[in-house]
Amino acid sequence: MNRQSRACASTAVAPLAPVGCTTAADEPAPTLLAALVGRHHGRRRVLTDLVLPDRARVTVRLERWGQLLIERTTDVGAGRRQVRVPVPRDVLAGPARVVVTVVGSSGLVRETFLKTHVPAR
Repeated sequence: MNRQSRACASTAVAPLAPVGCTTAADEPAPTLLAALVGRHHGRRRVLTDLVLPDRARVTVRLERWGQLLIERTTDVGAGRRQVRVPVPRDVLAGPARVVVTVVGSSGLVRETFLKTHVPAR
């Protein structure tokens, strides 16, 4: 069994849901392919795999019971992109939620969340 298969992941392919009132209903939606918390060379990280129709600002948050554990915001280009966020040592193992927010170049905000599990150090 390799490390990738032991990581807790959600691989549901679905467009991100719009947040609030939107005016551009015919605009192509960004798609979240996967979000997982796993290890790479012994270091824990949150890995999200996105397909974006145009440039966007992506915010990845890791929460547990409503408390923010980590957050990273980055600008990414169009196409299939991976956003990696390191998990600090002080974050304990256990259930968590990965929240991905995408703000498109037109200002359209889309957000989704996935349940996951943070592995032990």
